[in-house]
This record gives sequence, C-alpha cells and structure tokens, in this order.
Amino acid sequence: PKADSLQRWSCAMLRCIHVFIHSESDLFSSFSEEIQKQVLSSFEQCVVQQEKLYLRSYKKEGHARVELCSFQTKPFKTSSSSVIKLLAKPDAVAMKIFDKVGVRFVTNTIFDSFQVIRFLVEENLMSYAHIMPDQSSNNLYPVNEFIRVCEKMNEKHGTEQNHSPEKIDRLLKAHLKSQIKTGFLNLFRKSNPFSANDFQYIKFISRKLIRVETSPGKEFSFFYPFEVQIMNLDTYSKMQGGDSEHASYKNRQIEAARKRVLKI
Repeated sequence: PKADSLQRWSCAMLRCIHVFIHSESDLFSSFSEEIQKQVLSSFEQCVVQQEKLYLRSYKKEGHARVELCSFQTKPFKTSSSSVIKLLAKPDAVAMKIFDKVGVRFVTNTIFDSFQVIRFLVEENLMSYAHIMPDQSSNNLYPVNEFIRVCEKMNEKHGTEQNHSPEKIDRLLKAHLKSQIKTGFLNLFRKSNPFSANDFQYIKFISRKLIRVETSPGKEFSFFYPFEVQIMNLDTYSKMQGGDSEHASYKNRQIEAARKRVLKI
C-alpha cells in the first residue's frame, strides 16, 4: 500500500538524518586538522626513503630499522562514508567509528610485520595501555607461535646470529603448517561481515592525547582513537584487486545499509 511505502521512506529519512547529525557532531568534526596532525606526524617522521623505504628511529642513533614496502596514512573519511558505515550497523552512533584517522604499514615478510609492532612500542608511538582490546585483530600469524619459533632460533643459534627476514619467514610458515594439524592456532579477528576472508592483517585501535588551544593561554585536551594496520605484501597485493578490493567492501556495506534502513 502507498501509506506503508510512505511510512517506510519517512522512517528511512529520519534515520539517515539522525546518523548524519551524529557523524557531524563528534570531536573530529571540530578538530580534524589538529587530530590528524598530532596523530600522523609522529609516524611520518619515522618513515624515511633511502635506497628503500624504512621505518627508522629519529630519536636514537643506530637503532634497528625495519624495511617497508609501503606506508600510507588513512584517507580522510567523508561524511557520506561515515554515514553509510553507521547505517550498516545496529548501533548507529558516531562514537563507534574508531578509524577516521590511521596508518597502514606494508612489509615484505611476516617477521617484519612483527618488527613494526616492536618498533612502535620501543619508540613510544603506541602504548599498550591505550589500545582498545575489543577492536584488535590478528589473523596474520599467532603471536604465541611466533614467539615459540624465535625462542627456538635463539636456543639453537644464539642471539648474536643474524638471519634474514625471508629465512625466518620460511621457518615461521613451516612451523605454522605443522601446527595447523592441532586445530587451534589462537588467531582472532574482530567481526566484520563486509571484509573478505583473504584479508589477513594485524590491526589495533589505539588512542592519543590531543591538545588543542581553544583561545590564547587556554588548552583543551582529549583522547582520540586511531587505527594501525600492519600487513605483508601478499595481503596488500590481494587487496588491490579481487574480493578484498575497497570498492567491493564498500558495495557490501552500502547493500547492508540499504536493507537495514528500508527494511527490505
């Protein structure tokens, strides 16, 4: 009936307006420039292009560096993108969007992916205390098995023996293959029905204290979340084309939002 159709569209419009107001009323809307500058600048200072791309300390001379394939800052999430993301979820509130700002590290090997985490901790670019555990994912390689392989290598060769990341990766993959038979690998991934199954990465949401000068001599501070993604080149290559492609992800999200809003 025409009346039912009119009511459905009216409710859909109200829901969209409600979500849009939420998305445009958070701290990012008011302080986007300050948030992006303070979150991203510390990461960008550590990424240097020499013969290759490296993650290198700008505070400590002689500190170990990590080779990268790529480093990217997260593109600014538009209002329409935020609204669609919220409409696709049952709890459509802006405070549930934690990835308006973030970074992505792409490495050659699994070993280098874990080296990135170590670097970020040692350089105080992230703190365990500020990580949101329920927003974390690791379906790249189980941490306990990674530590086990590294400990075996130290016992066999000593800590002074240097192995290439590629050689360590071969050992990691061989070990994981032997462990698959046991069934439980302790991999975990935050539920996301819109992501493809071949999207393997380490992801976490951390928080940074943002300081904003609202008027001369007056400072306003708050914690704001940001996303860190770490993946190896295999996953990144798949993401550029195929089922993990960003356009496919967005299309699945739009379809879910349409079904929820219009009740079809």
